[in-house]
Amino acid sequence: MKRTIKTLFTIGATALLVTLFSSCDDEQEKRLDPVNPGNSTNIVGADITTAGTYESKDGLDFYIGYTVGYNARTNNFYLHQFDKLDDPNVTIVGGKDAFPLVSDARAPHAYRSSDGFLYSLTYRVGDITNVIYNKATKKFELRTTVRSQNVIGNSNMRFALLPGSHYSSVHEISPVRFDASGQQLGKDATGTAASIGGAYNIVILDNTLMKLGNNNKGNVSLPELDKQGYFISRIHSPVITGGKIYYGAQISKIESLDKVPGKKTVKSTGKTATLIFDYPSFTNPKTIFYKEEVGSTTGYRSRNMFLAEDGKTIYQLTGFEGGKVYMLKIQNGEYQDWSIDIAGKCGDSKARSIGWFYAGDGIAFVPYEKGDAKPITNYTDPHGNEIPQYPWGIARVDLNTGEVLDLEVPSHTYFFQYQEAAIRNGKIYFAITPVGNNFSSYDGNVYIWDIKNTQAKPQLGAKLVSGSDNVFTAIF
Repeated sequence: MKRTIKTLFTIGATALLVTLFSSCDDEQEKRLDPVNPGNSTNIVGADITTAGTYESKDGLDFYIGYTVGYNARTNNFYLHQFDKLDDPNVTIVGGKDAFPLVSDARAPHAYRSSDGFLYSLTYRVGDITNVIYNKATKKFELRTTVRSQNVIGNSNMRFALLPGSHYSSVHEISPVRFDASGQQLGKDATGTAASIGGAYNIVILDNTLMKLGNNNKGNVSLPELDKQGYFISRIHSPVITGGKIYYGAQISKIESLDKVPGKKTVKSTGKTATLIFDYPSFTNPKTIFYKEEVGSTTGYRSRNMFLAEDGKTIYQLTGFEGGKVYMLKIQNGEYQDWSIDIAGKCGDSKARSIGWFYAGDGIAFVPYEKGDAKPITNYTDPHGNEIPQYPWGIARVDLNTGEVLDLEVPSHTYFFQYQEAAIRNGKIYFAITPVGNNFSSYDGNVYIWDIKNTQAKPQLGAKLVSGSDNVFTAIF
């Protein structure tokens, strides 16, 4: 018997949101009130030194993320809940009866913890929420919202679980200019700048209490490069080991130091670097560079760094910018002379990636965009520019042996905004639905691979039906 959720039409989206949020009782309204973090404390996440960051979720059900308006400056993001996704006779149509996690904002940064909650940052807004599915009432419940922008000082932050713990990092970094004496120039100052740096804000969130800690803030510069206009423009996907916290970094360049940053003067680069702090003090910032420029290391919506089971080895993916998708290794605060050219081994000379999924025991699943192929659609970026989007593949990578297997996926696969692939009971689950001109030509499905099996062919699970401007972007 098919289980079907009817399509959500654009006209009905607003009505659904009004109904859900206007019918809350007093207790629910109280839970939805933002938490005032004015009395922040020194919250410290766990220092992971003895175990890897693969977190088992075998006992959890599935949350499926669905984006309405993937090719727009704002998105509506919905959640469906299912106990199982292996049955190809189940049809999931994105829309009605789903939970509206985000409305009229940029897509969320969302993660599922082993406690069953989904934690989500509404990008460009700054609100962080925790959501749980109540099986008794068969409804999602929004429990708490905290306003990280009240502590960070702006709403341009990113958010990630600290793997293996029940804490998260809320973080952002913005360009600042300095004169020849080292004095910081104001945001709109018009004087001559001699160097550029990054002003960072980092806050730890206690997921259990939904309470934000103190803002760890400061400036970090790139010696020698700062005078040429290079600076760290983005940090993301942190891991902790050995009293240090590591953030993947995006290195950008300001075309002219005399121009105010952010006014069409900034260009992303493919420099490969990591920003490191002492932890939990967030002191002694240090930036390390890989020996080659093989792309940035922040990832995008998905996590980009994981700690191996030895508690010492960090695996890091490149490729959000730079045209290469490499797996790199960091130990004792330094890049190792080790790499895997993932896209190259799959036959692509130009590629990018938005993150990867660690399945434990050295097995990684890496979505990558095939830059040598013909574009399948265009994406309109926040500045209104149309950017060609190429088909994506998924590589199964054995980090122990270096072997790369290019998995069988449809030619219309699109992962640019992808958030999460669920790992349950030795299997990994991806949601793959067509976009753009491919919408009417292909069905979507849940694609499933046994983690230990080296066969490229997937098992097909539930059928997924999206829409011409919509796409399934996560299984949590």
